[in-house]
Amino acid sequence: MSGLVWRCIRFAAGCRRNRGRLVAAALIAAAAAVSAQPRTFVVAPDGTDRAVGTLEAPLRTLDAAVQRVKPGDIVELRAGTYDGAVIRNPGAADAWITLRAYAKERAVIQGTGRGPSIYFYHRTCDEEAPKGTVCQPMYWEVRGLEVRGSADGQEEGYAIKIDTPRVRLVDNDLCCSRVDVVKLVRTADDVEIIHNRIHHPNAKIGDNAQGIDIVGADRTRVAFNHVHDIPSIGLYAKGNSRNTVFEFNRVERTWSNAIMLGQETDDDRLVDGPYETYDGVIRDNVISEVGWACLATSSSWRPRIHNNTCWNTGLLTHGSVLVSNESEIHQGGTDVAITNNLIVGGSKLPFIRITSDAMSDPRTLVIDRNVYAMRSGAPGLFSWEDKRVERVGLERWREATGLDRHSVVLPSAEGLFVDTNSLQPKAGGVAWDQRLVAEPALAGCPPRPVVGARAACPVEGVGRRP
Repeated sequence: MSGLVWRCIRFAAGCRRNRGRLVAAALIAAAAAVSAQPRTFVVAPDGTDRAVGTLEAPLRTLDAAVQRVKPGDIVELRAGTYDGAVIRNPGAADAWITLRAYAKERAVIQGTGRGPSIYFYHRTCDEEAPKGTVCQPMYWEVRGLEVRGSADGQEEGYAIKIDTPRVRLVDNDLCCSRVDVVKLVRTADDVEIIHNRIHHPNAKIGDNAQGIDIVGADRTRVAFNHVHDIPSIGLYAKGNSRNTVFEFNRVERTWSNAIMLGQETDDDRLVDGPYETYDGVIRDNVISEVGWACLATSSSWRPRIHNNTCWNTGLLTHGSVLVSNESEIHQGGTDVAITNNLIVGGSKLPFIRITSDAMSDPRTLVIDRNVYAMRSGAPGLFSWEDKRVERVGLERWREATGLDRHSVVLPSAEGLFVDTNSLQPKAGGVAWDQRLVAEPALAGCPPRPVVGARAACPVEGVGRRP
């Protein structure tokens, strides 16, 4: 055999081998691409966890589904009641995982143990994780479900607990926990809680059972929720939380404060500065039937509390608005602004109460352009312990404190609202007085009152923020 012929035979064999390898590689790549496509896992009461999780062959438990998911996948629950689950598998920034009801059927997640009904947890976010470990964002959305806390729940018996960044709760009915309905801890940054009904913790009046309790998490947005029948505080943030926003919520029937920035955190957990909250915002909320203050801030840096409507508040203690120092390290608040709120008190307690040492520098407190009225017909009063003014009228209050220079105290709440259910300020009334304007209107907004809660503009809608 000549050398030329031998080279030709070797070349042909090599081509065949290479062609085989290429075909095999192409088949493997195609299979990988198919497996990488987002999947929908269906869960149903008559399913089995040995099934593949399709509509025709559903899984039985939520736990089985959340263990199988990958970025971009969807878990859909058919009508029925399911045990809760710990969610550990993350999605991705461009491929969120969604847990939702199938075709808007009524799916209920009922906690059964001593822990949360739904718990977002990742080992990188654990307090015992090595120093410098980056907490893994989860990229999960929970939508359209009923989530109920366990009847046996103990100190961890939340309806939903979130330890991880990047979780969204949208359009859910959340209730019946033995403690807080929704709990966020320090590592739960960039969480959105939007358009949920949050109500009826299974707890006694005065128990540690808030609607939403945020401890140390940053950039939480709580918006468009209906929060009601809470035996403690409705919504609050503390523990060095930064850039919390409470907006466009309806809060009704809370025994304690309705919405609060700051409170009291164990001093060893204030690891990121001395203030309970930083740069938090409470705006455009409608609040009614509140035992303590409708609006409160304690030991916070630069809270902004504006354009809220409060009706029948301060029924039991404090008054309608509370500025306090509840810090374990006795840190007063700094640069506090409470403006353009429409406040109707429901008792003889003050509209404004400022407790001892509430401010680190009293000169940084701004309270102005508010409209005050009393349902009971009692005189409108104001109190600031450090200024030694206790239950005084508006003129004495202005003289002693320099606050509320442009605010208005009305003899009654008659004619303020279209009705006392919606608590929408009546057009043309004092809430529309342009002399009380504190900030320019946003472009594209409909006409809105300058005092009290306003309807959302399109740019402030329910959807995600950047």
